Amino acid sequence: IAKVLVSVDSGAAHFATLTNINIVCIFGPDTPIIFAPLSKNCVCLTSGYVCNPCMTVFNDRKPICKDRQKPCLTSITVERVYDEVKRFLG
Repeated sequence: IAKVLVSVDSGAAHFATLTNINIVCIFGPDTPIIFAPLSKNCVCLTSGYVCNPCMTVFNDRKPICKDRQKPCLTSITVERVYDEVKRFLG
């Protein structure tokens, strides 16, 4: 019944690709280049930091960043996510 799913890069976002739902998928230290949900109705949000991605299957999923606040996640604001949701709701 939902029109939009907001999720981090997880199973929920990938299972949602089995439906026609719109997806806003938030990526922190990993990359949507390889792991984006396979849906034409998906928008992936990243920080755009030069150090992104710092945690991938190519480095045994060990993040390089020692910052406990994870700026790659905290820089993706609620407003930015909400703007994408509004775009899908038209």
